[in-house]
Amino acid sequence: MSGIVGIVNTNGAPVDRQLLWRLTRSMSFRGPDAQDVWLNRNVGLGHTMFRTTFAATTEHQPATLDGSTWLTADARIDGREELLEKLSAAGTQIVPLKQNLSLNDAHLILYAYHTFGERCVDHLLGDFAFAIWDARNQQLFCARDHFGVKPFYYAQQGAEFIFSSSPNCLLTHPSISKQLNDQAIGDFLLFEMNLEPATSFFADIQRLPPAHTLKLSTIGPTVSRYWSLPAEEPLRYRQRQDYVDHFQSVMQAAVKDRLPSDTAALLLSGGMDSSSVAATARGITSARDLRAFTYVYDRLMPDRERYYAGLVASALEIPVSFTASDDYELYQSPAQTTYQPFELIHEPLRALFCDFTQAISQHSRVALTGDGGDALLYPEDNFPRKVLSSLAFGSLLRDVAFSYQSYGRFPRMGFRSGLKRLGSSANGSQESYYPVWLDGSFERRCQLKERWQEQQEGASASDFIRRRSYESLSSVMWPVLFADYDPEVTGSPVEFRYPFFDIRVVNFLLAIPSSPWCFNKGLLRIATQGQLPEEIRKRLKTQIVEDPILVRVKQPKWQLSDYFQPVKGLADYITVGRVNKDDWLSRPDQIWMHARPLSLNCWLRRL
Repeated sequence: MSGIVGIVNTNGAPVDRQLLWRLTRSMSFRGPDAQDVWLNRNVGLGHTMFRTTFAATTEHQPATLDGSTWLTADARIDGREELLEKLSAAGTQIVPLKQNLSLNDAHLILYAYHTFGERCVDHLLGDFAFAIWDARNQQLFCARDHFGVKPFYYAQQGAEFIFSSSPNCLLTHPSISKQLNDQAIGDFLLFEMNLEPATSFFADIQRLPPAHTLKLSTIGPTVSRYWSLPAEEPLRYRQRQDYVDHFQSVMQAAVKDRLPSDTAALLLSGGMDSSSVAATARGITSARDLRAFTYVYDRLMPDRERYYAGLVASALEIPVSFTASDDYELYQSPAQTTYQPFELIHEPLRALFCDFTQAISQHSRVALTGDGGDALLYPEDNFPRKVLSSLAFGSLLRDVAFSYQSYGRFPRMGFRSGLKRLGSSANGSQESYYPVWLDGSFERRCQLKERWQEQQEGASASDFIRRRSYESLSSVMWPVLFADYDPEVTGSPVEFRYPFFDIRVVNFLLAIPSSPWCFNKGLLRIATQGQLPEEIRKRLKTQIVEDPILVRVKQPKWQLSDYFQPVKGLADYITVGRVNKDDWLSRPDQIWMHARPLSLNCWLRRL
């Protein structure tokens, strides 16, 4: 979560040092440990440091190896030993560091760039957003990690190119306006997120999409994709235990690379994804100070997460802290932070999550989550058809027997959901709800009805064996989720890390057969045998009983007018009179959509 910023004047004009320092200091919340800048005539880089590893104690940025190539990065590089082997095989001489000092992530990126040039990104694992100024080639080279965990924003104002981790930082620049991007706002109101990965909610600010690089020349930035989800042949092992062993190997590597050297927090529920991460972390070391965190409902609605998360924590001998969520009001101001993000987010319960992350920050600077497990272990939705067409009943019965023997459950095979989908496609699916409160001129100007229809029809990744997993992992939802966890939104000094989004884990889980490993997340249940309580391993995935927003809205004391005082500018997007509580209650399945005008209103008030 360190902060990066840079200015390049392609016309050769000198960078204003005071301005660069002002931009850098605006990100001190991202890097409270150190701030520094480097300038050389028309190029300036800034960095704010947030240290989470032993190696980072030696790290100083902006960084260089030779005085000619300079780096500013928010990065954590995984698979360090493998990368060093590649560098050595390519003939790169790693200059020995002083005694007791470790090679830090900035050095690794620079060595990779010196060795492989722009193809360095093909050899980097981890979460990163960085910019390298190459004085020899008079070139700025930037890159963002595979799934967009680390943010990267930029703007081109005439001959001046500015980039940063933070939209707030860019808006501090006098040349960058707060003019809004209406198309992105339309996407937010319809889909809860901006569907265009290369744009932001501000007209002047662009985003570097995940798995892309950017090169800057005198004619402007050139953006290129460097990685896509692998479409490999299915992985076939003779022995079932080989799948389990392989998964445990890659998951252990992913968790180990993400664990800091001292304390770590774990976001824990009673589900298999976060519990598997917790079990892996505990298996790697018993010395590290691990603590689990979860938020629960004790009175407002039925919720057994306190019980199930407590079971996991007790079995793994990890202390657990619970945050009771019952008394949080919708659109309540966070108690622990005065920081106000300039990123548009859907924030009915932002106060809960901000206070939750603030509690985590009292224990550790790093938190691991189980996000991504659902997407990676999505069973094939055409499995029943495959079985029936191939008459592979022998294999099916063996998979069923293996699942029951391994974790005491028959796998849910998806026949019922498959038949339901067939019926829906034959009879026509129910039309999705389209909001009635959009302003007409805004709706026509941004062609929102057409965009809505286009998204309902959607494009399918049908060429992939694990179609649903590929569709989910390719969604712009994930960078949005990572942004929601970012200190830009939470205001808390915590860096969240995602073992299931480790490329080694992704490559393996996308290659395994869906049966029996994906049904009921059988692979996780089998791999954690002897680590997690049987009640957890045999517990099927459950949905939350009631929506936490709907429960609050149903309370007699809840009045929309207490939370919705329209600000100037909202009427450009919303017909305010059409936003009413009756619609919320008549369409409870669309409660989050009906709340989006309120989130937009809060954001406009901050601006």
